[in-house]
Amino acid sequence: MDKISNDEIISALNRSGYLLENRILKLFIKNSFYAESSHALFFNPEENKYREIDILATKQLHTMFLEDKFNSVAINIHFVVECINNPQPLGLFENLGDMDEPSSDWIYEITNGTPELRENISLKIHSLIDFVERTRIKAPPSRQYCGFSKKKDTNNKEPWMATHSDDFHKTLLKLVEATKHKKEEINRLWDGRRPQICRLDFIIPTVVLQGNIISVFQRDELKIKDELFQRLKTPYEEIYNRNMSVDIVQENYFEQYLITKQEWITDIINCIIEILR
Repeated sequence: MDKISNDEIISALNRSGYLLENRILKLFIKNSFYAESSHALFFNPEENKYREIDILATKQLHTMFLEDKFNSVAINIHFVVECINNPQPLGLFENLGDMDEPSSDWIYEITNGTPELRENISLKIHSLIDFVERTRIKAPPSRQYCGFSKKKDTNNKEPWMATHSDDFHKTLLKLVEATKHKKEEINRLWDGRRPQICRLDFIIPTVVLQGNIISVFQRDELKIKDELFQRLKTPYEEIYNRNMSVDIVQENYFEQYLITKQEWITDIINCIIEILR
């Protein structure tokens, strides 16, 4: 039986996602997140195994104390992250006709506080997220993606194919499951606990790619553009025809992305503060 050499071990690890996962975990910790990797979410009896997500990271971003001094609002963010070492670029197609409300793509949970406070936030949060979408993020999320693979027939004059990767599709499905689980967990752990503290929790599903991301434009002629960050819609609750946006980030840009995403949510927080004054 062949035995792998040390050089082959290093090569195999470099091609895997394990080292990427550890590098991203360190960036979360560096930026004051509580983060853990390879977190078991739940046991799936149909598959007879635990479902895991690469990284879960949490941070309390802001606490605002209201005028009556008996109520406050705590804003928290949770990243649900999968890390992929993609040897070929991931292509995200330009969104040519998005009829959805942008705010339907953000996943959040509101718990505790007075009924009036929760209602006030829930009525305003959609318009506040819309404001961030318009001012901070110009292009709507992509609705379609592709990968690239080489045909086995090496004599083919055009060996490269644009494909719909099953592995990436499974990654998106797992992110949906993990996001739903995190939302349910927040409600289970905090609903009714410290009722004077209203919690607003944002859950951000994210894919970090070690390789390239490209945008594909097709309005007049086919063009491609290298990207550091893009978003991709994926179905969240089909019964309500609701989507969620997954952030797709290149590793080299991830720390700046982390800073920028917190700035977007800070914009929302500042608007909430104005509303609740």
